[in-house]
Amino acid sequence: MPATATVLYATKPSAHFDMSYYLHTHMPLVASSWGQYGLKSYTVTDFRNPSSSSASASEEAQPPFLVQCVLFFDDVEGIKKAVESVQAKDVFGDVKKFTDIEPTFLMGTVSGEVTL
Repeated sequence: MPATATVLYATKPSAHFDMSYYLHTHMPLVASSWGQYGLKSYTVTDFRNPSSSSASASEEAQPPFLVQCVLFFDDVEGIKKAVESVQAKDVFGDVKKFTDIEPTFLMGTVSGEVTL
């Protein structure tokens, strides 16, 4: 059964998040490291004010999370193998290069999907 791993980066005062590094360096690392474990695709959503390029914009204007990444896998076993793999050390070690926010990680099976 298809599964997702969701990574959330919470809004925090004076937080740093380098979206360019995330998109152009970190996510290609994730894709090349975890494709062999059934990673099929991913989406990245930036919840910050579209006119803001900094995670330190006014806290009142910010949602609870700055960024979300949803990774789509063949199944939950693939996610478990990916996060326990030898490559996971490089993936998780890279986080400090683009943010000082501790990510929240959620894993689940896809219960429904509609494409319009």
